Amino acid sequence: MTPSQTCVLAIYVSTILGTLHCQPLLGKIPEVDPVVVRSGDDATLSVPGMMGILSATWHAPGGVILGLWAQGPDGGPSGVAYSHVPQYSGRVKITNSQLRISTVQIDDAGNYTVTVVTNSTSGITVSSVWVQVYEDTLMKHTVSEILEAANAGLDDISVAPVDQRNADPCTARGCTWEKSTDGSVYVPYVLGNEYSPIDRNLIQRAMASIQSSSCIRFRPRQTERDYLQIYSGRGCSSFVGRRGSVQQVSLQRPGCMFLGTIQHEFLHALGFNHEHQRSDRDKYVRIHLENVQSGKERNFDQVDTLNQNTPYDYSSVMHYHRAAFSKNGQATLVPIPNSNVPIGIAFSMSHNDFIRLNRLYECNALSVRLTIQSTAIEGESVILQCTWAGNQTSVTWRRNGVTLTPDSRIAMSEGILGISTLEREDAGEYSCTVSTAETTETTRATLTVHYKCLTLGGLIGIVIACFIVLSALCIAIVLLVKQRKAQQKVHTAYGVNIRNPNFMPYGNT
Repeated sequence: MTPSQTCVLAIYVSTILGTLHCQPLLGKIPEVDPVVVRSGDDATLSVPGMMGILSATWHAPGGVILGLWAQGPDGGPSGVAYSHVPQYSGRVKITNSQLRISTVQIDDAGNYTVTVVTNSTSGITVSSVWVQVYEDTLMKHTVSEILEAANAGLDDISVAPVDQRNADPCTARGCTWEKSTDGSVYVPYVLGNEYSPIDRNLIQRAMASIQSSSCIRFRPRQTERDYLQIYSGRGCSSFVGRRGSVQQVSLQRPGCMFLGTIQHEFLHALGFNHEHQRSDRDKYVRIHLENVQSGKERNFDQVDTLNQNTPYDYSSVMHYHRAAFSKNGQATLVPIPNSNVPIGIAFSMSHNDFIRLNRLYECNALSVRLTIQSTAIEGESVILQCTWAGNQTSVTWRRNGVTLTPDSRIAMSEGILGISTLEREDAGEYSCTVSTAETTETTRATLTVHYKCLTLGGLIGIVIACFIVLSALCIAIVLLVKQRKAQQKVHTAYGVNIRNPNFMPYGNT
């Protein structure tokens, strides 16, 4: 490694094993295909194509650290440290190249990130994988299929006869929900009394899944004029975008009581139309209206949508399946140019669904939080984690107002700041500033460095040292006293006046 290379400390390895590794700055591993897993099954997430891994730190959706694996010094035994995350308690296992989650739950769905340190020039790299989870009862039924069955011929987009608007071009004219001064987008709602506790829990889980990766915040209505009235009506349906005043979202029970189906209708209410109706759909799907049920043709109308610069997404929760509204069992939607590409297979929101939601509502540096992951002890290591909702362009760390940069003791990776071999001077106020092109937000936390407690061996050493010093001091005092007494005897014998050695009582000789 040449002196010109910028190096950082492999803080994650030193956290467990006290071993230092100097690596080049962040690289990027290509994102891997989404992992689709059934609720109750186990999920395995892998680090793609990496050799010589020294440490791997896994983050759950939202940025919380699940744990890390680290190789021992000089190829010695490896170690694993797990964070205390109640949702994943006892269900996570981490190896050098994999994260395994047992008995996957619906709430586990989302984007998982791994930060990898290697012994090659690739240095610290970051990769992510999207996990889609579907209910056991949905093993053979996607969101699109459930909507078609539950609606029994009805449309899942509610249409007002006064304007017939049905797509997200309205978002350019003000049908999005307003952003608060704190950067969050609050969507008030009223939940019907007809729902059972299980139903209510599922609806709230769908809300939480959207909130976890965006600045959208659903909250019970207080006095707001505009709000969603969620009730068990006929089928699953919603208007597109905010309409003003009370706005009905029908989630019929039990037919619509599935996480992905509820997400689908909430996305309509937030301003999104079906994926297969977007403005550029003719490049990706071919519509066969000759196979569509009479009166259902409008579900395949092309709309001048605002696509938020995101690619066409066959796996979007907003995409219909191949034979949607078919009158003869033949395909109504065929992907092009490859007709074998699976479409309408979503069980929950895709990665692109979240990206376009964040872009539409400009979910930038919002709700920034700074946490200290471990106790700061002198001579050891500590990790500070900065989390936020939305898409950031830069993260800046400061200590007592001074900008921090990577060096022999400081490592930075996304929203992670690691400090090794802590010194007392490392104590102070730390701040994390998350910035976008339009927004900047800073949060702060105080780091206290605790003095390192002595080990038993250290205490014994101090006691022995004190004993030796005291013994030497006592011996020195005894010798000094003896020497003093000897001098007094000599002086007495020769008649020397101790106070005045020059005084001779018998005159000069």
